[in-house]
Amino acid sequence: VVSSQIGIVATQYAGIKTQVPCNFDNLNVLVGVCHCLLPLLAIPLTFILIPNKKMTDSIITPEEDLQTGSSGYDDESADEGIRDIRDTELGMLTEPLNSPKAE
Repeated sequence: VVSSQIGIVATQYAGIKTQVPCNFDNLNVLVGVCHCLLPLLAIPLTFILIPNKKMTDSIITPEEDLQTGSSGYDDESADEGIRDIRDTELGMLTEPLNSPKAE
């Protein structure tokens, strides 16, 4: 819905008319801007909008968390959960695949 509204405003701003008398003089400029230049804008914006952190790092530092209030996320319990998963995965890897299990 939003993209349709932006397209309507852009065609009106470019002076494109689809009713008699039609005028498509600025259509090539509008297509060039909307399909070439605006998507290229996403490349530098990724460096500005995406934080320079690993996916496992916390975006909010503990000092910022104290200023804004508790987020309800406990890093230590999350690390324990990750360790539990890793331990079970390692146990599965060290077990022989085709060995008969003792009953």
